Amino acid sequence: MAGVSLCLDIAQRRFFQRLDYSADPPLQTVIAKDVHGEVWKFRHIYRGTPRRHLLTTGWSTFVNQKKLVAGDSIVFLRAENGDLCVGIRRSRRGIGSGSGPESSLTIGWNSNNATCAIPYDGFSLFVKEDEMRNGRMKGRGRVRPEEVLEAAVLAANGKPFQVVYYPRASTPEFCVKASSVRAASAIGWCSGMRFKMAFETEDSSRISWFMGTVTSIQVADPVRWPNSPWRLLQRLF
Repeated sequence: MAGVSLCLDIAQRRFFQRLDYSADPPLQTVIAKDVHGEVWKFRHIYRGTPRRHLLTTGWSTFVNQKKLVAGDSIVFLRAENGDLCVGIRRSRRGIGSGSGPESSLTIGWNSNNATCAIPYDGFSLFVKEDEMRNGRMKGRGRVRPEEVLEAAVLAANGKPFQVVYYPRASTPEFCVKASSVRAASAIGWCSGMRFKMAFETEDSSRISWFMGTVTSIQVADPVRWPNSPWRLLQRLF
């Protein structure tokens, strides 16, 4: 992404109105809302050598106010009411390298200090690097167990609840379909079982599938959550 213009691919501009290619140059004004309800106005133009679809006027202001950097992705979509919306997928800043899908990942609950190891191991790396950079945690990047429990109780009672999500720092799937959870719960997991798992590329341009092996299965916490249907899987890619 450049500071003065953005080259649009087919997927990004499919939510725009069709350009009038008989005009010279073909252009249109694009109006989109972000998650805060703020309205952004861009100029979409087809020009250059070779000709490309570009966002020009208004793009530089968007970049500066959103503090975009190389590697960030812009997302356009249509709301149910037809409004055009714009969002950002931040690059994985702060997450160290050398711990990709080939590494061994473990998740579990540490009852000694009431913390949970987050899957995908990105968040723990994010926290570790933040501590190294600042010398202390300063309360960033942590969700208290009490907050998780409160949200779970509210959800179980069909009431609204609030969650904290760190985009691109933990698993890509923030909300998982109930049907997927039920299907996974019906699987008789056992050590040595093979599976495949999807991972996004760094720039979110494509999905890669990796094969892995389940090395062990543990119950979440037989004391605190007896008869829980949840299981902790340790796997190796």
